[in-house]
Amino acid sequence: MRPFSFTRNLGGLEKAYRAIRKGYAPDITVKLFRERCGLGADLSLLVTEFILATKIREGDEIILADELITQTLMQPFNRLLARLYFFAINLNMPGDRLKADHTNPAEMQNALIRRFLFQDGGLRVSQFDKDRIIEPAVRAFGGFTSEDALRKWVNNH
Repeated sequence: MRPFSFTRNLGGLEKAYRAIRKGYAPDITVKLFRERCGLGADLSLLVTEFILATKIREGDEIILADELITQTLMQPFNRLLARLYFFAINLNMPGDRLKADHTNPAEMQNALIRRFLFQDGGLRVSQFDKDRIIEPAVRAFGGFTSEDALRKWVNNH
């Protein structure tokens, strides 16, 4: 699993919201979305890799018009929409991808949620304990180059 701290690197979920509103159009390719969204090369990749689902059509990744897109276009950014983005990032179902690295971009976040934070049919606030639950779980996944990198990921998540 490759560790990744999405919201910290992007600068918040509202940036993703604004990028989707600015860049999305029906049947848009990932390439064109990234050019239109206003985030630049590195940050736009975070949105297309970690939030948006795609399908491959004629050799291009086309962004799917799913519920996240629909809700983003229908309402202002709010707490409920931020929760939808949180779930999109952590339980990512990216669809069809051209690059193998993009087929399961949030593997570590997904495993953390499924194995440690979701219990008895729901997310439990008590499980969101950085020191007691999250850090030991993520440490067991491995993949960090240093203790500082591990702690940074835990803090950012």
